[in-house]
Amino acid sequence: MRKGGLAMNFFRISLICPVFLYTAAEIQILINPVNLPENMLPGTQLSRAYDKDVAGKADAYRFLNKTKDFVIDASSGIITSTKSFNYETDPRRFLLIVDTGGVVRHVLTINIIDVPEPPDCTADPQFSLGTATLEIDEDYPLFRPLYRVTATDEDSSNGDRLMYSIETQLSGPKKGANSFGVDSVNGIVSLRGNDTLDFDAGYHVFQLTLRATDTTGLFCQGTLIIKIRNINDEKPQFEPFPLDTINVTEKTPVGEMIARVKATDQDEDSSITYSFKTQQGMFALDPFTGIITVLKPLNLDNPNNSKTYSLEIEARDNGNNTSTYMFTIFVENIDDPIICDSSFSTAAGVSVSVPENVPASAFIYMILARDPDPGQEVEFFVLKSSVKATAYFALDSYSGVISKTTEPPLDYEINPKHFQIVVAVRNRGNLSLESCTGTITINIRNVNDESPVFRYIPDAPINIYENLPVGTKLLKLTATDRDIGDLVHYEFIGTHKEFSINEDSGEVTIAYPLDYENAATPHSWVLYFRAYDNGRVHSTTGMLTVILQDLNDNPPQCIQDIYTIELPENTPAGTLVVSLTCTDEDGTVPNNNITYHLIVDAFAKETFTLVNNKLKIGSTNLDYDNAIFAGMHFKYTLFVRVSDEGSPVLSRVIKLLDSVDRETESHYKILVRITDLDNDALPDPLRQRRGTAQVTVNVLNMNDEPPVCNPPHSETWIYSSIKFPFIQLNCSDKDSPQEQLSYSIVRGNTKNQFTLWRLGVDPPALATTQNLQYDAFQGIRDPLTFQLLIEVTDELGGNKASQLSATTTVIVHVLPWTTTQATSSTETTTTTITTSVLIKISYYWSPDNWIPAVLTLTGVLFVMCLYAVAWCLFKDAPSCSRFFPHCQAHQQSPPALTAKEPGQGLRHGNFLNSDPKPNTNPNLLRGNRSVRTEEKTISQPSRVYDGRAIDTVTGMEYLFNSQTGEVKMLSG
Repeated sequence: MRKGGLAMNFFRISLICPVFLYTAAEIQILINPVNLPENMLPGTQLSRAYDKDVAGKADAYRFLNKTKDFVIDASSGIITSTKSFNYETDPRRFLLIVDTGGVVRHVLTINIIDVPEPPDCTADPQFSLGTATLEIDEDYPLFRPLYRVTATDEDSSNGDRLMYSIETQLSGPKKGANSFGVDSVNGIVSLRGNDTLDFDAGYHVFQLTLRATDTTGLFCQGTLIIKIRNINDEKPQFEPFPLDTINVTEKTPVGEMIARVKATDQDEDSSITYSFKTQQGMFALDPFTGIITVLKPLNLDNPNNSKTYSLEIEARDNGNNTSTYMFTIFVENIDDPIICDSSFSTAAGVSVSVPENVPASAFIYMILARDPDPGQEVEFFVLKSSVKATAYFALDSYSGVISKTTEPPLDYEINPKHFQIVVAVRNRGNLSLESCTGTITINIRNVNDESPVFRYIPDAPINIYENLPVGTKLLKLTATDRDIGDLVHYEFIGTHKEFSINEDSGEVTIAYPLDYENAATPHSWVLYFRAYDNGRVHSTTGMLTVILQDLNDNPPQCIQDIYTIELPENTPAGTLVVSLTCTDEDGTVPNNNITYHLIVDAFAKETFTLVNNKLKIGSTNLDYDNAIFAGMHFKYTLFVRVSDEGSPVLSRVIKLLDSVDRETESHYKILVRITDLDNDALPDPLRQRRGTAQVTVNVLNMNDEPPVCNPPHSETWIYSSIKFPFIQLNCSDKDSPQEQLSYSIVRGNTKNQFTLWRLGVDPPALATTQNLQYDAFQGIRDPLTFQLLIEVTDELGGNKASQLSATTTVIVHVLPWTTTQATSSTETTTTTITTSVLIKISYYWSPDNWIPAVLTLTGVLFVMCLYAVAWCLFKDAPSCSRFFPHCQAHQQSPPALTAKEPGQGLRHGNFLNSDPKPNTNPNLLRGNRSVRTEEKTISQPSRVYDGRAIDTVTGMEYLFNSQTGEVKMLSG
């Protein structure tokens, strides 16, 4: 663009110059005006003056006005710059008077042109170096500033503006959070509400890459590390009693412990204290241990005593977070006849669930029965049982406790899944029939107690060739787990960017291009891998060795393809003509062994020989006068085929010039044309032959699209007795198939009461784990509400650093399975969908009182120093009298004019640093340009103008004082 501009300027001058020559102009300026970009290197040739009357003479050209920034060669008239200019700080226009000793001088105008410059982020060195760090609490307020990116741009004075953005946002140790944002205008970083800062969920640190970009696309960037501090924000959680009840007798002595409440807190180093929500007169509660004791006698003969007591206990942690738990204490009357637990004595009986790994002598179930008569006790005995039940379970005849026997263990995979025991209760020592009978059904629950076992792991190393496509399968690991319904997953131990393993299928594939010749690519790997079951309870490890084999994928490359050599015809035999220099980048033999083969016609067969890479004159002498040689246009055309010894033999590869997007274009078809140049020194299109071939390039998939769930949240109502999946998820990923999507419940799954059922590769359905049971004996209870956050992650088994995830929220309302009509209520329950809570704290710097005083004093001293420097520089200038009055006493003669501050214009006739007003139209064409001057009368005895100057572009005339450099405009 610059060169084009100079050429057009020259064309305009060539048309205008004859007009001025006719008006007795003697000096021609090649380019006028000159548009000089800022930051151009010193010594750049800007223009040239020419006067035919002084052509060839020494010391013919000079500037009449003084300048340090430009020089004119006295002999050639070439005008060059002496420094690099800054558009923002230097003058933007210079007027130079060119003189060759004639009667007419010409004015050269030089305009400084602005060049965009990138922003500067080094105001905060730690930010630009990547070590800027700050800490905030996990409850930091939303949208409160926490950091400001400080970037500067020299082009801001010309209207340039900076835009701020976050390029990357990484969280750890849990990945995938997107919690912070930056204001695009002022660069302030704050919490924006996308993901909560939950330290207990694994968000301990964030790393942000922040960028400042100007309007031209230039940018600078840095790194900000934000550490999250843990605070006490979790509520204590009670461990409920069975059926939320405690049974005591009216004879329980005062001071005896009847129960102990226990609550846990997820916050670290959190202590819990307990208290009654309302004042209790019958029971006491230890605030530190949670032990509940009898405070007063519970004798039911006292009419003031009750048979039931509802206690509400509050648990409070040291962060003042509280939760409450309500349960009921039943007081049994010992004067009543034998009473058995109603759930036990019904026809259906009691059903309990125990894990298969329940330890020996562990408590299974306690039959609640009592004889209220004084001195009477009850005994329990097995009336009948299912096969093997007595081998696994024992009944204590005194307490009614059913426990696990010492042998044998319960194995869910081989033993029955449930046992039934019919128990009878009667008075001890009484031979009468039993008082009550009930059935205890014990269901065996599967437990993850088996480790995965690999079926086969290769002992010998696996050899693979380089350049295999990403996604190529190496092998498939297979492990089995005896636990019914337990799935096996696979992963690498450590990081291997070159390989990936599918988490579900165990398929090991190539994940990174493997180039044997790349120094960063190893030639062998020892891969340690692990097979683990659900929940990572058990795992098994293995080892695999992979060796990379070299392929012949690099053709030989020669420094020069065509040689044109002239030899005298008397060149003796054996003379070296040329040594060929060729190399092959393949890493092993024979792929990098290079061979040379000379291809000549019959006429030149004995004239040249090729030994290795050296071409020499053969046994037949060169004969310029040979008629055949004359018919060959007096030249030999020799071909040397350079090839390697690999398989296949290679010669030339196609390179990728730009990035590709598989979602936009999955493959490309390239038509390659091969042209035979016949080794011509100059192209000969008439004799060239061509051939074509089609190459298909398939674009492999990379993970750049996150999963999407539709809808992002849903709500449903279920009964507590539901035994099948009740809601189907609908999630997909643009660049990952369904089998590569993994699902997990990451929040809200209290006591693991819900699970995900997945059949095949389709998205899973949400189901219960049969823990949602209500106490029919106590009647209807309020519905329970669960808010489940389900995370969907793509690239299952792939590189975890490149995995993307999304979440969907499912709100489940659980209703009791009984059909008793509930009391009508006018209250409306409102369900609030909450997906994240963001908290932040801002910090600001407040200076001490002495800092403003020091800054003020420093400013005063700086102004005084600046004034002293100005006095030294301008004390002899006539125009400084009003600023430095005493300096006029030393002036004996009119001083030479010097350059002024930028923007002072043509004061006192100084053209050197003149810029009275910025050019508001920088694209003015030559001939339409205007020069503005500002005249100021100087108190001098006389004003002598001994010269005249003409601007050949604008036609303006100036009077010129050769002693002082003063210029006066006459006409224009």
